[in-house]
Amino acid sequence: MGSGAVSRFLKSLEAERNASKETVRAYLREVRSLREHLVETAGKDPEGGDGWGFVSAADLRRFLSTSLAGRESSTGSRRLSAVR
Repeated sequence: MGSGAVSRFLKSLEAERNASKETVRAYLREVRSLREHLVETAGKDPEGGDGWGFVSAADLRRFLSTSLAGRESSTGSRRLSAVR
């Protein structure tokens, strides 16, 4: 899992929020998808040294709009929760 922000986020889900393993896996999938989107569109890797601070509201809107087309509302809710 690594020692970056994503790892800390997942550990907090498990420890502080008592999330199930399946919930943690689902959130990890969503955050990985966002990370891949940012690498492709912004040319920066938030876990690779650039940090998450460069991510703008416009970046998140683009990610959500492109990744939610045709998906179930539960997918959208989970994806939105994960990227918050």
